[in-house]
Order: sequence, then structure tokens, then C-alpha cells
Amino acid sequence: MRAVLILLISMMGIGSAAAEEWVSRTGYCFEWEGSWAVNRKRSGLWVGEIEFIHVGGRCANPTHQVVVLPVRAVIVEDDFFGVRGSCQMNGRLRGTTIRGVELCAGSVDQFPIIIDFNADPRR
Repeated sequence: MRAVLILLISMMGIGSAAAEEWVSRTGYCFEWEGSWAVNRKRSGLWVGEIEFIHVGGRCANPTHQVVVLPVRAVIVEDDFFGVRGSCQMNGRLRGTTIRGVELCAGSVDQFPIIIDFNADPRR
């Protein structure tokens, strides 16, 4: 049964086409460092998880707290849209870097976010 399910998923184009590791910084003063492990689906949707580590910054001492969250993202031309938990990310791709903001449910604050790729993620 499992082999049939894997075959069906592959035939429907849901299988992974590319795996990537991205890095990011976010928070009031970029005090959270993120390590993204995402797979690009044939539909163009990036799916995976982010492991955040509280590394501190000019406004916060490091706590070294680790948080792992599922993430989904899409890049349309130069526009980036992502969702992790109750937070939404939006940004602009320039070269191999996205600069944008993150807005989380229950907060009126927008947090800056920078995401760096090893290569152009649109390829």
C-alpha cells in the first residue's frame, strides 16, 4: 500500500524537485537566526521547516532558545511570500537575498527579515 501511495504522489507531481538550505535573521534587532531546510515541489511551493536559535543582538542578550517550525513559501518573480506557524512573511528578492517583513498573529509589530540563499531560488 505504501509503495502505491508513493507512486501516486510522484505521478501527481507532488514529489520534491530540489532541496535547499537557507539562512535567515529576524526579530526586533535580528536576534533570531534561522536555518531553513526546504524542498521545492514541482508546483513551485517550498515546504520544510525552520530551526530558529535566539542568538541575541543589539537589543537582546542571547538565550540560545531553539524553536523548530514548519514553513511554506513561494517566490513569484521577485516577490516572496511565506508562512510559518501564525506568522506571515513578505519580501523582495534581489540576487540571492530576500529582504522583507514578518507579521505574526496577535502582534501589531512587523519584524524585519533577511533570507540568504546559496543560489537563485527561482531556478
